[in-house]
Amino acid sequence: MTRSSSALIPAASDTLLDPGKLEAAKEPSVKINGGWPSGRIDLAASLGAQSADRYMRTRPGLSIGVPPSEKSHGMSPAHAALGTEGRPLPPVTPQTVGRYFKQQVGVWPSKRVALCAAVNENLGKLATLKEGPQQEQLHLEITLHWHCLCEVEKRAVLNALGTSPNNLLGDTSRPAADESARTPVRDWLEHTAVFETPERATRLLSACSSEARERLGKSLILPTSERDLVAMLKDRFVNLRNTMPVDHMYDYTGFLWDNHRVCGTLPEEAKKLKVCIAGGGPSGIIAGDLFNRLGVNVHIKEQHSQIGGRMRTERMTDSNGRESPTPIQPGAMRFHTTRGNAYWSIAKHYELPHRPFPNPSTVTTAYIIGNKVELAAPGVPAPNEVMQKVAADVNAALVETMLLPVTAARDAGNTAEFRELCDKYKEEFDGKTFAAGLESLLEKQGIKWSEEEWDVFRATGIGVGGYGGYMGTGFLEEFRFLVDERLEGHQQLLGGADAPLRKMIADEKGLPDGVESLEKQGAIQVNVEITGVKKIDGRYHVSSLNKETNESSTDIYDEFVFAGGPTEAKRLGLTGHQEGSESLMPVEFGSAMEKANVVGATKLAIKVPKKFLGEHGQLPGNLQTNAQFQQSYLTPPMEGSDNAVWYTSYTLGDNAPKMAAIPPEEQLTNFVKKLRDVASQSPADQSDQAAYEGLRGIAYAVEQNKDRFSYAHWGLEKHFGGAFKMDEPNQLNNTRELWSALLKPTDGAIFINEENTFEGGFASGAVAAAINGTQQFIVKHGGELPPNSPFDQERL
Repeated sequence: MTRSSSALIPAASDTLLDPGKLEAAKEPSVKINGGWPSGRIDLAASLGAQSADRYMRTRPGLSIGVPPSEKSHGMSPAHAALGTEGRPLPPVTPQTVGRYFKQQVGVWPSKRVALCAAVNENLGKLATLKEGPQQEQLHLEITLHWHCLCEVEKRAVLNALGTSPNNLLGDTSRPAADESARTPVRDWLEHTAVFETPERATRLLSACSSEARERLGKSLILPTSERDLVAMLKDRFVNLRNTMPVDHMYDYTGFLWDNHRVCGTLPEEAKKLKVCIAGGGPSGIIAGDLFNRLGVNVHIKEQHSQIGGRMRTERMTDSNGRESPTPIQPGAMRFHTTRGNAYWSIAKHYELPHRPFPNPSTVTTAYIIGNKVELAAPGVPAPNEVMQKVAADVNAALVETMLLPVTAARDAGNTAEFRELCDKYKEEFDGKTFAAGLESLLEKQGIKWSEEEWDVFRATGIGVGGYGGYMGTGFLEEFRFLVDERLEGHQQLLGGADAPLRKMIADEKGLPDGVESLEKQGAIQVNVEITGVKKIDGRYHVSSLNKETNESSTDIYDEFVFAGGPTEAKRLGLTGHQEGSESLMPVEFGSAMEKANVVGATKLAIKVPKKFLGEHGQLPGNLQTNAQFQQSYLTPPMEGSDNAVWYTSYTLGDNAPKMAAIPPEEQLTNFVKKLRDVASQSPADQSDQAAYEGLRGIAYAVEQNKDRFSYAHWGLEKHFGGAFKMDEPNQLNNTRELWSALLKPTDGAIFINEENTFEGGFASGAVAAAINGTQQFIVKHGGELPPNSPFDQERL
């Protein structure tokens, strides 16, 4: 189509909404201090009136108000009294749009008064784009700006859209559910309308001309439509949801793949630098791959006998030395799958096999609360009144009042409202523990829990099982889990949590000419423990111990990338002054690393031949409790394997230190004893007998295979000192300091680890840290970054 986009939708007849005259119009004044998203602008003067009511009453000839001839059609004065308060112009960045892009698709104004006409023009352009990424991006760009318009401006856009001679909405006599009736502009309108309140949608539509109302009606009055239609439309636009992590809103998945895992370009001399990466966990391996794709040779030193860090996978061997196909994953065992999880995108890239992880909401689950057991099936109401009440209370206090508005803003692509809501909650809850924050939300609903109800919540948690160990962590940490949907749709990688890293090491596709894979280069040294790092005359002297030969050595490197966590950095003395060394990091960053709250976790897993799973009737797929072992999961045998894995005990947070003095064999004994003690009781109702029988079956299967276990206690391993970072109350600013250090040029070492991010404990944070660290290196050595790189984004 050769026709210009500005001609596809007529501008409103008000000269102040005419694209040709807007740039000369008077800019509005800020009514409430602040820029986008929190600032507000009163546009009454720009629109030619002192108030919405006066504007609508005195200037009907501008096609903004309801024409006098239509007042007999039942229009109430309230319908015409549209507001003139809008938001300032938004920045058009990957964070505000909700996904990575190199350049914007739409043409957006530099003056706020031109915004209304620009939305019209870009809707016209949207109609010309074929289905694909550009169409989706422009759709989201228009949505971003739509939510900055005041009601008078929105009405002008709708009226112009509804009177367009080009009929960009298609055949609006056909229902929204009809796939053949869809057009890009109708899709945008329905995506926008389905998240409007019925009252506002009705007022906007009522203020339009009769011709526009006729054409817009079926699409704009969606909020009052039947639930099935609304659900269908939400599902239709699910790929437009903004699922980026709440604290930085950056699409690392899009950046990674749109740039083919190449984070920038380097001068030739920079490619000759000798670089050491300390740590072969996810951030270290991913950084190694990114450096390799720049043409930089790296040396990765890993203290363990295999790569993966807390995500490494273990495979037992039989008496003949054959490796079992069933992995035991002492670290990560499940992954959320939103676009915001860049690690999962690597697994998808390599087409790694996976299956749903058996979280409580997906399989039959036994809950032990005190000395009673309750059996709950997925999709069925909780088995007793107390559990039902606790679930209802949490839904009323936490989900409906806090999470649903945030989720609705995500679904609508309304990043301004999303950020406003999240900023409000950060300010309100930064000083509270999770328990205190939840208690305050309950109190607002007039709810006060008994100790029994708190016990039930500690056992049932917020989606993945027993949560007693996390009650003392910061409320905002759990808020991130929920808002970022990290606890939903979990998948298990059948080849192990570290399978993407092993694929990456061997990958040769897309490498620069003459560059081999990390595996062929022999770039990774295992069983090599770094014992000290000093910076002398601008170069890094890295001392290490070869744990196989027991030999110590010191190597000199031009750059040093530390992929260990805060606990290991402190242990090595990297966070502060060292005698005989230049500083490795800024003082503020070192202080933040020392304050980082690294929490413990333990995991005890047993291989169980599938023949044991049916000997005592049907076993539950999941066991949750407020007892010490906290969370327990059964992952069924994989195809071609005779073994299932029982994660008999996964303890987190405050519960993990309680296990420190108990050997794993004794933990198993205690686990079996607890199950048998509870199962020995006679249930009050014979229909509950299956739940008690299931506990006996689990106890039997575990006891018969108790010599086939794997155990990890991350708090006791000196190179970890804990499993992952979780903020305590009043630590938001400390994590901001850790994160911002990844986004600044540095004269010292480069520190990458998911524990330095807002995503401690989640592999997506490791990807973000690796990308940011690689871009630090590029900027430091005179290279260039792709457009809209994360390193260039203002994110706090």
